[in-house]
Amino acid sequence: MQKDKIVVFPIIITKTSDSKVKYTVHVPDLDRDTQGVDIVDAIDMGKDLIGTMSLVEKLPESNTELPKVGKDSIAILVTVNISKYKRMNLDKTKLHYLS
Repeated sequence: MQKDKIVVFPIIITKTSDSKVKYTVHVPDLDRDTQGVDIVDAIDMGKDLIGTMSLVEKLPESNTELPKVGKDSIAILVTVNISKYKRMNLDKTKLHYLS
């Protein structure tokens, strides 16, 4: 059995002044953004963005270097099990196109 592919990427979380969208999330290695309603949601959304991008394009190599950020942001590393993400979501994608 083949081992699952797990990737590591930094994400940058920034608090906003928006009352509905409290945090923006930037994945610098993918140059993509998402958002979250709280810090846990922001982290989950960052992971989901990385997983989603793995369905449509080849991801760069894992990166464990944290970028420098301003005082209103934090940078953290997240891990995503790409193999598991693909197993869980490719079937849903196929069903969507068949309906």
